[in-house]
Amino acid sequence: MSSTCSDDLEIEISGGTKISVPNSLQLITPYILQEQGDWFEDEIKFVRKILRPGQNVIDIGANYGVYTLSMAAIAGLHGHVWAFEPAASTAAYLQRSIHINRYENVTLIQAALSDHVGTARLSLNQNSELNSLTGSIENSENVALTTLDQAMQQYRWEDIAFVKLDAEGEESNILKGGVTFFERTSPLVMFEVKHGSALNLPLIRLFENSGYATYRLIPGLDVLAPFSMHEQLDPSQLNLFCCKADRAQKLESSNWLSRSPLSDPLRDENWKETLTQLPCMQSLPIKALPHRESPGSEEYGQALAYFFSAHNSEHSPGTRLASLHQSLLLLRKVCDRHANLPRLCSLSRVAWEYGLRSFAVNVIAQALALFQSGGMRLEEQFLPSSERFDTIPPGNNLAEWMLASLLEQGELLRAFSSYHTGQASLGSLRRLNASGFQSEQIAKRIRLIEARFGNQAV
Repeated sequence: MSSTCSDDLEIEISGGTKISVPNSLQLITPYILQEQGDWFEDEIKFVRKILRPGQNVIDIGANYGVYTLSMAAIAGLHGHVWAFEPAASTAAYLQRSIHINRYENVTLIQAALSDHVGTARLSLNQNSELNSLTGSIENSENVALTTLDQAMQQYRWEDIAFVKLDAEGEESNILKGGVTFFERTSPLVMFEVKHGSALNLPLIRLFENSGYATYRLIPGLDVLAPFSMHEQLDPSQLNLFCCKADRAQKLESSNWLSRSPLSDPLRDENWKETLTQLPCMQSLPIKALPHRESPGSEEYGQALAYFFSAHNSEHSPGTRLASLHQSLLLLRKVCDRHANLPRLCSLSRVAWEYGLRSFAVNVIAQALALFQSGGMRLEEQFLPSSERFDTIPPGNNLAEWMLASLLEQGELLRAFSSYHTGQASLGSLRRLNASGFQSEQIAKRIRLIEARFGNQAV
């Protein structure tokens, strides 16, 4: 990371892309990019994996351009990115980033999308991610309005592979102004499913009425799974995906999507060997895999077998998804009846991989309570709560290793960033940083919180 001037930062994120942002820890984007070296969403990592050179993409609500610039790097000279960002100040930063990276395949359009062409007032929030179209004249600016259909005609869009749609409540109007666009093209669309705390069910219905089936990302597998409006979303779920059948077929053939809700799950017959070969398990004083006489041991062993099958890249996306789902069901059943520390660690790991972030946090809290009450007995093999700890041997400090793995995962999952938790995180972060199993990200969080709050940090 390097400064461009006293008021600006130039931050390098994943893939070597450089982003120009305001030099302020009071703002969400500059804070998160310095904290994580990337945007916080699992979806951006998925999008980088599925996009291919030469593809054309659209970023609606580009903000400072984390998605725009990442996609431009992949699209290359034979692909193109059209980025819509109405706010003058934010668009100026994005234009600067385009220049810094020397991207000639990005068209930045300083306009908002809606259901008609004209002008509107854009309400300006301190954090530009929350800017929204409004009739208010206070703390706002006049912006141009256009529609997807008008833009399609103007820019001669034909083959669009991907659309990111994040317009702070304007998404339904954007669909109404893009009827022809969504009929004639067949992109994969990622859209914000929540406006505030409300689930945007009307938007899902609008997409489905246009022939677009809805999916959600399974972060542990990088697979899109079918989503139903009757399904209860995890409170942390921010984005969903949708596409027509032809795009779904292409993604499924590339192992990125499963069109069927659940296939038949498979168990990995070699799961015991795979688990015991993890670096973290080499020095653990555990012999049982698991105890046959332990209540629920058979189902627990099956759950682990399904987990490792889910990570077998030779299986179809549907089989991998079904196997992870079955692992989750069995672990929940076992832990409801016969919970111990190893089983709770495994359950929190599988829940996170399945996209149940908030549920995983609750399981980690249960595991920490058991640990602190003296329940450190490790009679069975298990999955570390944090994937990072798969490769970290506990050595002679097993208790500290276990505590650190739970604290770190709990801290990383309970909020998308320490920007949102602030000083409330300092206690556990400092405890982690002194554990001997700390990571650079934890150290960064401490430094950023202390810098943000100055002498008020405790």
